[in-house]
Amino acid sequence: MTATAKKTLLHCTECHGTTDVSKTPIGDPTLRCLRERGLCFTCNFWHELISIRRENRSVRVGGAHFLIGPEPEPGERRQDSRDFGFGGARFVIRFTDMATRPREEVEVVSHNLWSQGTVPARFRDRLPNNAIFLERG
Repeated sequence: MTATAKKTLLHCTECHGTTDVSKTPIGDPTLRCLRERGLCFTCNFWHELISIRRENRSVRVGGAHFLIGPEPEPGERRQDSRDFGFGGARFVIRFTDMATRPREEVEVVSHNLWSQGTVPARFRDRLPNNAIFLERG
């Protein structure tokens, strides 16, 4: 007979679903964060992005979320494009919502843009679009 592992379920205060954390190591900082916030893994992920929504690296276009990574040197992009978001492709970003996102430049060029995916409907009021792409990879 094999022992059946007991499930440890957390109830999410955001989506009202449950998540099984029984395989998450006890000392894992994510588990502590989930318990403190009362969130599932998915809602915690989006809450982390909400917490940095006013940082200069947070970009939201067409309901999708992106983060601008450190700009690589031109030679670095050619050496191993897998190290950079979208393979080091060039993006020209124009920020349209300066009230909620203070930054010096209205337009930014990035060769290191990372996608986090489509913002779920329940988070769109907290992660509204703040930019448009003038040039996209």
